[in-house]
Amino acid sequence: MGREPYFPFYYSDFFVSVAEMTNAEVGAYIRLLIIQAESGSVHADPERHPIRYDGEWETLKTKFPLCEGGRRRNPRLHQIIEDRKVYLESRRKSGSKGGRAKWISDDKKRNEATRSERLAEARRLATHLPAEWEEMKEYFDYTCLVCGKKEPEIEIVKDHIVPLYQKGSDGLDNIQPLCRRCNSVKGADNIDRRHIMPDKMPSEFLAKCLPSTSTSTSTSTTISTAPAINEYYLAVAKRYHEQQREYFPDKSVLKKGGSSLDADGAVELEKFERIDGWAYEKIVDVLKRVLDDPEWRKNIISLRTVRHKGKNGCMKLENADTYAKAAPGNFFDGIENVLKEAFPNAD
Repeated sequence: MGREPYFPFYYSDFFVSVAEMTNAEVGAYIRLLIIQAESGSVHADPERHPIRYDGEWETLKTKFPLCEGGRRRNPRLHQIIEDRKVYLESRRKSGSKGGRAKWISDDKKRNEATRSERLAEARRLATHLPAEWEEMKEYFDYTCLVCGKKEPEIEIVKDHIVPLYQKGSDGLDNIQPLCRRCNSVKGADNIDRRHIMPDKMPSEFLAKCLPSTSTSTSTSTTISTAPAINEYYLAVAKRYHEQQREYFPDKSVLKKGGSSLDADGAVELEKFERIDGWAYEKIVDVLKRVLDDPEWRKNIISLRTVRHKGKNGCMKLENADTYAKAAPGNFFDGIENVLKEAFPNAD
């Protein structure tokens, strides 16, 4: 067994033992204890110590009586280190006999019991049938709503949008399909990534479980009978990501685009109106200036990051509003025509 890089320091006892010493003697004493902890003892000849004494050795040598081999050793420190060795050896033997395995097993049982209790509590709030879960997976084409990969390339698992430890239910309205990897790294993220797809209507039952996109309307858009604000931002997000596709890494799932990326961007844009009070026209104007500015295009590749804060504490889109320069271009010109094409029933 190698030496440990430390030893227990009983500061109360030490303070009493050095009460009559000068500061220089205390400093030299500590250095001698460290030398003993490293080497097992100190040399009997003070001239061989890596310490410059100025009369301190006469006081300190009583703390280090002679021992075997003609060297000196502090008895208290020697006993502390020996006791520590005995304790560590007993722990090692206990682990080799299965003690450590038992601790791991007990921890695992406690974790499993905790999750079982949370799941039971979640099911008391709401539950679902296996067939209903299969219907949801089929509706989203067995696709992970974060990375966009599909089965059988990945395995789809249930993600509780509001986690069980945050008192989320086990009802289908709190479940979305993610791959096992994305589910394991989501942390405290509770974003609902499910959206009704315009080209694929869900069943009446499933529609009740998916988030509604028709509950809020814009008060600032220039179209008088506009569809729900989220759908407007979804059209804007699609338009933005189409222009940004060249900046996505070749191997990134973002290169393919798709409903998850656009929908996440729409959610982030809608927050600027709902939380920060930005007008719809201002949001579109800032995005246009971002697309017209080569540096800002690289800085805000995806709308998923527009609310990320910089060193100055401002979100990316706020900084873009301040610093992005308007240059000649027509990336977002005619956005109202784009929206009318996306929502032909609007006046």
